[in-house]
Amino acid sequence: MYQYSIYELNRVLVDDQAAGEFVYAISGDRGTSFGLQVIVMPAALEAWAAANGRALTASEEYAVAKMRLFQAFDEGEIPVTAKAAREVRLVVDESNLEALLKLLGIRSGLTARVLPLARWKGRSVGMGDLFFGVVRVGRAGWRGVKRRPSRRG
Repeated sequence: MYQYSIYELNRVLVDDQAAGEFVYAISGDRGTSFGLQVIVMPAALEAWAAANGRALTASEEYAVAKMRLFQAFDEGEIPVTAKAAREVRLVVDESNLEALLKLLGIRSGLTARVLPLARWKGRSVGMGDLFFGVVRVGRAGWRGVKRRPSRRG
């Protein structure tokens, strides 16, 4: 089991373009941690914006990077040591952007609203898990996951 948290967000040059770099602190033993990069390629964001008439918001870009991290956890791409992590660079590009947006409920031609709670793989994802949850949106409006009232007294 891994524990992770966002460590830093940067703009870095990749192929002479400013890409979004999201660095997560990953720990497999809760004692030591190492950094793991997720790079969001600008060409993918620009192509999506051109096709959809709007750019992704900063929150949506962050959510896509987090979903790429979740995907890497699910597919066993996360290394177990800091040395191995130096060789791994997770990328969001034209080949996977649309699929990651679909997981977030953002579909082409639709406007999304950011809410503090979304659903991912059938489970509730709160602010601590996703930071910004992007929910499914329809042409007639949006709907999100409603929080249940607390049963604590």
